[in-house]
Formats: sequence, C-alpha cells, structure tokens
Amino acid sequence: MPDHTATIQPPSLAEPTEPEDPLQNEADGLVFEMLTDGTYGVKAGNVRTFGEIVIPDSYNGQPVTQILPYGFANAAYLTKIIIPNGVSKIGEYAFSGCILLTGITLPDSVTEIGKAAFSYCEQLTEVTIPEGVVGLEDFLFDHCISMVSVTIPETVKRIENDVFDYCEKLRDIHYTGSFAQWTKLEKQEQWDLRLMDYWVHCTDGDL
Repeated sequence: MPDHTATIQPPSLAEPTEPEDPLQNEADGLVFEMLTDGTYGVKAGNVRTFGEIVIPDSYNGQPVTQILPYGFANAAYLTKIIIPNGVSKIGEYAFSGCILLTGITLPDSVTEIGKAAFSYCEQLTEVTIPEGVVGLEDFLFDHCISMVSVTIPETVKRIENDVFDYCEKLRDIHYTGSFAQWTKLEKQEQWDLRLMDYWVHCTDGDL
C-alpha cells in the first residue's frame, strides 16, 4: 500500500525556487500566501491525494496563522491533518467535502472558524472547539453524518443556523459553561435543525 503521508519540511530545508507571485509560494505541496500582517495563510497545492498532512508552524521565518478559505476543500483522501499552535483562523469551507477525515485537533490558538468549515466531513466523529472561539457559523458541521460528540466552550456567545444540519447521530453536546450560561447563549432558531435526540451536558447538569 502506498504511503500517503505528507510531512511538510521547513522552507529552509526545501530547494529554493523563484516564485511567480511574491505573495504566494509553494513548498512540499502546500501553498503559502502572505497576509496583510506579514504572516502566512496556507492551502493545499498538490497534496490533495495524501492521507495525512502536517502543516508547519512557520514559513520564510514568519508564523502560519490561517487555514485559507476553501484551503483543503474536497481533499478526498485526507484522513488526518495536524494544525500547529499559532493558527488563529480556519477559513470558510476550509475542510468541506473531506469525506475521509476522521478526526481533527484544533489548537488552542484558534479563535475563529468560518462558515461550513467542516461541512460534508462524513467520517468526522467528534470535535472539540477551542476556548476563545466566540461564534459557531452557519453550516459549520452540515452533513457530518458520523458525528456523535462535540465540545463547545463557554466562550461561544452565538450559534448560527444549520450548524449541525443532518448530524443525525449527534447525541452529546458538551458545554464547558453552566446551565444558566447555555440558556443565555444566542442561538438562531434553526441551529439544531434535523438533530434527533441529544443531550447538552453543562458543568452543573444536563438538559
């Protein structure tokens, strides 16, 4: 069986190339785009057929702080991705359609996750949202049909529509705040559309 693991080496170990676009560079199958603050965002280049991808924490001596919008969308063979601490934003649709992705660990540095970032990740079973994230955007886990558990931190202040649409196996929502905090949390009318029987586990009880 071929080895589908891609380990991304720091750019200093890669053969230097002359980029066509000074703000966009490719190394070991990942494309790095310079952001306005001088840090880098990352997206898939020719690694869409790899099963495991390790994203470096820096590129050209600057930190990698974003998974770009649509960055790894429809990477059909992706089963695991390692995101370094320092990434603060997961762009919209970043991992949408990664149908074999079974698990992902989001670093504590993540504070923003875009719309539909994990939609149609059909093998994803559980996710822990990092402390610091303040909103769960529309369609975030839409059609995550294997998801059984999600952990939501008390820092989340709003949950938009269709976040768990078609997550029909989701039974356990773990909330790190109290029952009173959960009831005050701003939830759109269809945030739990098409959820079946589920429990919200708060620090002081279940509902």
